[in-house]
Amino acid sequence: WDVAFNIKCSESPVAISPSPEWSLDPNLLEEEVKEYRTGIATDDLTEVVDGLLDVMYVLAGAIRRHGISAEMAEDIFREIHRSNMTKLDDDGKPVYKDNGKIGKSANYTKPDLRPIIEKYTK
Repeated sequence: WDVAFNIKCSESPVAISPSPEWSLDPNLLEEEVKEYRTGIATDDLTEVVDGLLDVMYVLAGAIRRHGISAEMAEDIFREIHRSNMTKLDDDGKPVYKDNGKIGKSANYTKPDLRPIIEKYTK
C-alpha cells in the first residue's frame, strides 16, 4: 500500500522514518485503540473488531514505513514471544500482578533484539 498511497518507506530499519507520516503513526494507533475501547465499553462487537483490525493495519504501515521487513518483524516477534513465555513459573503457570497483568517469574529472560536488528541493518 505504500505505493498506492504514495508513502515513503525506509529501505532499511530506522528509528525515525524519512516519511513525514511517521510522526502521525502513534496518533493513529491511539485513535484506533480508542475505537477498540469504545467497542468494549458499549458491548459493540463491530466496533471491537473494526478497532482491533484498524490497529493491525496502522501498525503494519508503521512497521513498513520504518523499513522493517516482514522477515525482520517475524524474527523480532518470535524472540519477543520466546521471552514472554519465560514469564511462566516452574509449573508452567503465569504469575499475575495485583492489577491482573502477567508479571515476570524467576525464569524470565529479556528479549535479545540487538542481534536480530544488527542482522537486518548491516
